[in-house]
Amino acid sequence: MDEQQARVRQVAVEHLGDAAGLSFAALGSPVVQLVAPGAGEAGRSRLGGLPVLGAGEWPQWAGRPLSCLAVIDLGELAAAGSGLDLPAAGALSFFYAADRPEVWGLDPEDRGAWRVVVAPASTAVSGSAPEGAVVFPEVPVVMRAAWCVPGWEERAVGELRRGDRAGLRAVYDELGALGWPAPDHRIGGWPVLVQGPLQRKCQLAANGYPTGTRSTANPELAPLLEDAGSWRMLAQFASDEALGWQWADDGVVYFMIHERDLAARRFENVWMILQSY
Repeated sequence: MDEQQARVRQVAVEHLGDAAGLSFAALGSPVVQLVAPGAGEAGRSRLGGLPVLGAGEWPQWAGRPLSCLAVIDLGELAAAGSGLDLPAAGALSFFYAADRPEVWGLDPEDRGAWRVVVAPASTAVSGSAPEGAVVFPEVPVVMRAAWCVPGWEERAVGELRRGDRAGLRAVYDELGALGWPAPDHRIGGWPVLVQGPLQRKCQLAANGYPTGTRSTANPELAPLLEDAGSWRMLAQFASDEALGWQWADDGVVYFMIHERDLAARRFENVWMILQSY
């Protein structure tokens, strides 16, 4: 991760100069990538399979059970260093209405079509799936600490984009030539965007407004949108042929959480957005 962080700084300063380059590099963030285990590696985290539910019931939406996308061991995640203020033990199970691809998270009525469940470390895996649940193959993963930067479209780089636009484009072109970033499965950090920034969409939909609502037509939304930058990515899961995941047209599902809900462990307030190519 230190090597990647230094590489970002080098590329940014080379194309943007010292001041702007260091400003761009300062936007970087740790991220944990979920990758296939190497020889001799093993872990307790996995994609697909059965969840860890604790005392809770298998979540449902619209009368049908949700699908488990991942079980993330929080001890392993803490050791890898996601940069998120998460419990140091236990497990997070991620659910999504994977059999209903029309759920994009762009409308307040989509609430409930995903779920993130936290369970104590001692909790066993759910013994069986309820009737009608889509259960994906279980694929073990291990944690890889890495470094990431915000995408070109993110509002965090808006000032730099308005300044040396050509230089900033050169930064992204060089990082892209290095194969970074690419849509993947990850915890924390910046999302690898397919379409556009997520924070404003989450702030609107989670507070009862369709994501296309414009503050110019709704002046009362201005104070609400001032807080949009407080949303953080909890996880992203890309389409994956090995798992049977096809989110629309090779899309990505993003699980986002507001900083205050993360601090209070209110995972029931996580919002999900699906983006597709």
